[in-house]
Amino acid sequence: MAQVVILTGMSGAGKSTALFAFEEMAYYCIENIPTPLYGQLFALINQGDAQYQKSVIAVNLTEAKQAIEAARAQQGLKVTVIGLTASIDSLLSRYKLTRHAHPLQPKGTPLLEAIKAEHALFNETHSLFDIVIDSTNLTVAEFRGKLFNAFLENANDSLTLNFVSFGYKHGIPVDVDLIIDARVLPNPFWVSELKGLTGHDAAVVRYVFNHDVGREFLFQVEQYIRYYLSFFIKESRPFYTIGIGCTGGQHRSVAVAEHLSKRFAKQLKTMVTHRDIHLESVKDSE
Repeated sequence: MAQVVILTGMSGAGKSTALFAFEEMAYYCIENIPTPLYGQLFALINQGDAQYQKSVIAVNLTEAKQAIEAARAQQGLKVTVIGLTASIDSLLSRYKLTRHAHPLQPKGTPLLEAIKAEHALFNETHSLFDIVIDSTNLTVAEFRGKLFNAFLENANDSLTLNFVSFGYKHGIPVDVDLIIDARVLPNPFWVSELKGLTGHDAAVVRYVFNHDVGREFLFQVEQYIRYYLSFFIKESRPFYTIGIGCTGGQHRSVAVAEHLSKRFAKQLKTMVTHRDIHLESVKDSE
């Protein structure tokens, strides 16, 4: 059964933020559809094309009733309607900050009057909404979290852990959320037969991990990251980047990043980037 979410509500209450969240949940997002085409659109979705099995249709509040009626006229289509709202003072403040024109603000109409008119329209349409979200006092993370909790089958699917290995001698990445220092591990650079290899090579991995220090390091780091996972998911951010640093970014950090990516791939989407692995040469000194 195809699932359709009709996203509507007051201008400035968070429609764009909500669309980004639905995109991250793999919904097909559609907006700015002419009113006369609603019937054809929902009939197309209801035909069973896999591309549209989870769709979000963003509509202005003035067109919400027509869109809802057209969607619910399609038998077998699962329809959920979200109405976004916020206090008049909050919306007034947001519009003054962005300096955008309100869609109900024809030439000469004061902004406050336009917001009040839309607020009255929201109240008239309220009975058609399945879910109402008031964004007045919500942070962006809290607002997104409400959507993820309501529509994501598995909250972990919204998060990708990106492990980035790097060398401290080349600078710390500016876009990391956590940093793990792998310089406490034995350094393969000082072993002649390992010096020219990288953390991808089995011999380096054995040298770094196959002893009490290496095993304890991996255990403690994994527990440290798992402690933060619940906070990562609650914040509803699509990516969290964890930097793994050693001196040069060739051996230890690469091996640790690869290990952690494989461990967490059992429950989350993971990515690995080795920023500095090709910057080192056998003549460099770590």
